[in-house]
Amino acid sequence: IQVTCPALILYSVCKQTEVNPEVVHLLGLGVALYAVLPLAAIGLTALIRPGQGKHGVYQMLLVFGNVTFMGFPVVQALYGEQAIFYMNIFNIPFTLLIFTYGIVLLREKGDSPQTMIRAKDILSPGFLSGLLSLVIYFAQIPVPSLVVNALGFVGGVTTPLSMMVIGSMIAGFSFREVFQERKLFLLSGIKLLLFPALGFVVANMLLKNPMLSGVVIISLGMPSASLCAMVSRRYGNTLQANTAAIGVFVTTLLSIVTIPLMMLLLA
Repeated sequence: IQVTCPALILYSVCKQTEVNPEVVHLLGLGVALYAVLPLAAIGLTALIRPGQGKHGVYQMLLVFGNVTFMGFPVVQALYGEQAIFYMNIFNIPFTLLIFTYGIVLLREKGDSPQTMIRAKDILSPGFLSGLLSLVIYFAQIPVPSLVVNALGFVGGVTTPLSMMVIGSMIAGFSFREVFQERKLFLLSGIKLLLFPALGFVVANMLLKNPMLSGVVIISLGMPSASLCAMVSRRYGNTLQANTAAIGVFVTTLLSIVTIPLMMLLLA
């Protein structure tokens, strides 16, 4: 959260040599999406009724998908290397929100999340690296190859480290504990089926480029982000951290079925 993820965010934009008009359009759609998703998550979480102290975690699991660890390989397999860059641009608001809005969701009194954002949350390494990546890309600031290589080396360990942390959290659960969180299976249905279906309709209405449409649909069809568990462990309480870890595990497990189906439909 503090070092490797920010490095990965910066590395993803350092090798781009020009600003593509389609990229600006895609970024605009990403901003619109991440403005709508939190509102939808509030309503859907109220319908699911996860229980006291879990509303914020459920909203986080619905809003943030695992676009890096699982989304990048999927778009690469379907559309090639360029699609990875497009997916990163589309999900830049993810980076800005998970370290601000995501942290706010973990501050609950009863069932009502607090809305105050502290300055130290806004100025977190993740948020600052997201802003800096936008500046580097749109201002076309050259980054020395030595720095780029260092960012790639450090950022490359983000995924295995996050999987290790989540694994260590889940290792303490029994299967009974996992399947007692039955409402997470309802959340998984919304996350893995409803969201990409809606994305398919909207993307094909607004975008003419099949690759860009695919990036939007795949982003919406990914399981909950591993960072949800990481952020919950860093900023939340034990109940929130455990719920987030189980939520990531359940959505990832079920995505073994839904992701291949989505790839068949997009191929």
